[in-house]
Amino acid sequence: VHAFFRRAKALGIPADAWRNVGAFAVGPKTADALNDYGITARAVPAAATGAALGELLGSMDIRGKRFLLPRGNRGREEIADALAAAGAEIVPVVVYRTAGPDAATASAVREVLRAATPKALLFASPSAVEECCGIFAAGELEHFLHGCVVAVIGSTTGAAAARCGMPV
Repeated sequence: VHAFFRRAKALGIPADAWRNVGAFAVGPKTADALNDYGITARAVPAAATGAALGELLGSMDIRGKRFLLPRGNRGREEIADALAAAGAEIVPVVVYRTAGPDAATASAVREVLRAATPKALLFASPSAVEECCGIFAAGELEHFLHGCVVAVIGSTTGAAAARCGMPV
């Protein structure tokens, strides 16, 4: 939300230009961020996931309505798929980019883990899990995670950790 409004401001679009546009939030934190700009979410799903918001939107009469979908370059497709299935027009806009570590950073992470196995790791997004898994050779990550608690924020991130073989 904040990235979207920063970009809109950079383009000369004031925050109050969005106040009469209907907004939906994936969860309460997103709804709170919208409130920071004077916008009240019309609906927030019970579960704070893209799948839940997609299900909620899909249950509404939105055929022919136009939806601006601000997202990251690696955003999941659940909301867009639900909107399309319900007959809505989707205008996706990439407002931030998630990039993996460069070679030097990846090497530094491996060295830190070789020097001192962590007691716990916390992941806040599926892309963070995927990037962590991607910097290790097959079997190497499991060695470093032996005895380590892996914590995740949200079920989507937990699913990504499970796909990478992390004990969540």
